[in-house]
Amino acid sequence: MQLEKKIFCHWDLVRFVSKENLEKEDGTFLTLSVTNGKLEYMMFLGKSDSEYEVRIYKSKPNDKYIPNEHDNVKRYEENDEFATFYFDEYKDAHEFLDWISFNHCEYIVRPCRSIKNN
Repeated sequence: MQLEKKIFCHWDLVRFVSKENLEKEDGTFLTLSVTNGKLEYMMFLGKSDSEYEVRIYKSKPNDKYIPNEHDNVKRYEENDEFATFYFDEYKDAHEFLDWISFNHCEYIVRPCRSIKNN
């Protein structure tokens, strides 16, 4: 997932972001970065080849994903810094991200970083 071409979205508005909002006319796909307006929550939704990805940065290296029956995750990969979840459909990736705080208490605490104004 590329993190250079991001679109910032306040946590309260994530549920309204459609696939069309992230697709550019040239076929590239912007990465959605979840924020509170001043801080990036280090949660991203993007696309790599034919899969959609949600990347969640960890607060501690030993934070581990606990599957939930509603996830529809195709597969996932973890390292000490973040967990990446792969989906075939945008709606599944979007729903996973939108419900992360309800379905995954293991990711409630995450690192954050300031959003720099250009």
